[in-house]
Amino acid sequence: MGSGDDLKKRVASVMERYSAKELRKLQREMGQLEKRTHSKPEKVVEKECLLWMRAKGWSVEIYEAKATFDPHTGRYRQQAMKAGTVDCHGNTDQGASVYVEFKAPGKLSTFAQERNYRQQQFLRKKIETNVFAVVVDSPERLERLYNGWEFFRRRGDNAKARQFLIAMVPTRVRKVSSGMPF
Repeated sequence: MGSGDDLKKRVASVMERYSAKELRKLQREMGQLEKRTHSKPEKVVEKECLLWMRAKGWSVEIYEAKATFDPHTGRYRQQAMKAGTVDCHGNTDQGASVYVEFKAPGKLSTFAQERNYRQQQFLRKKIETNVFAVVVDSPERLERLYNGWEFFRRRGDNAKARQFLIAMVPTRVRKVSSGMPF
């Protein structure tokens, strides 16, 4: 008897959500609600950074590394790009390689999560080969990191340029037990 009531409640809930969504869509079309402009804040950062990079004469492209769910295996399968590849690849106007991972504003710390381990490793490997490889949440951060990296490279100090970029990769802070009960 209870399962029929649960089903009715679930169906009613789904119908209410659908109706509310359709009402908002209709209100937007009629000009009663403002259109959503930033439903994907990471894409806004991507666009602004691309404008900055291309204004500097860089040749960069966005690459989508998507995974799709395979119901036969019950897993996600990587499509087109290798897992861990960052969002943007290319080169500066001077020919230096560029790799950039974009994050929504204020979400840099999410890069340090375990699920982003492959991307963390990808960036570190690129940095170790003297490449400009970063994770950014704004064009201002991109510019600061590039200027810092370029500062050391102009002085011929690739080791400090690498150290600078490695220090800028968000990492997880591990809690260290002091052995104290508090």
